[in-house]
Amino acid sequence: MNAQNWMFRLAGMAALAMGIHGGVGASVPTLAPYPAPGGNSASSSGTPATGGGITWNLGSFDHAAYDKLYYTVGNYVPWPTFDPTGPTLSMDGSPGQLTFDAGASNLGGGIAVWSGTTTVRYNCIYTCTQKSIGTRYTLTVTDTANHPLALVSPASAGLAFAGAMLDVQGDFRANWLFTAQNPNASYQWQPSMTMFDSLPFSDPSRIHSSSVGGAFYATAPVPGPSSLSMTAAGLAMLVWLFRRRPIGSDPGDYAAA
Repeated sequence: MNAQNWMFRLAGMAALAMGIHGGVGASVPTLAPYPAPGGNSASSSGTPATGGGITWNLGSFDHAAYDKLYYTVGNYVPWPTFDPTGPTLSMDGSPGQLTFDAGASNLGGGIAVWSGTTTVRYNCIYTCTQKSIGTRYTLTVTDTANHPLALVSPASAGLAFAGAMLDVQGDFRANWLFTAQNPNASYQWQPSMTMFDSLPFSDPSRIHSSSVGGAFYATAPVPGPSSLSMTAAGLAMLVWLFRRRPIGSDPGDYAAA
């Protein structure tokens, strides 16, 4: 094979390597789920169903451990399986699965909402008053200075579930808050545990039950520019080696050293 043909072949190999490098970055992220690849720091304050909810401070990400990193919420029931459908909230013994509520969400403002319904029983003296109420879980994401961070849809990353995700670029805060309508207060939205505990003579057989957990989806890291430069240099050396060792009488016919 002459040197020119070998150079064309090696050029094709280089193009293939570049094509693979470009394609990896576009791959569909896979569930980590927690912590993020390479690890991360985490601290929190508050509780998710009272007051202003619980706020998580997440950071110290290892950017070399992934190409793209996304944060989302769902639940881990049963543990340790992560379900991205959404959190759960129940006050009547039902599973209480909440579903993503695009109409109540503001992804550009860093707010995602999952909604559902449950029933409460109170004033249980001789009989009980039973009411159906709305339930919600709200995820609010900001940077460390409390500026909103825009969320994206899972579909934009090639994932099939409904919801919202943060394209992680650095340290951030995630606030989790469960709320429910209070039938004793004109159905105003209140932190769900606070509302449940405020109901008079509530049915002792009923409990407040909620579940939520955060998770990461990531794509594998890709070679950086220095790796690609080394690849190109290696291919150039192969061309040089093929041109160094003649065999036969045809000056265009070469073999590898």
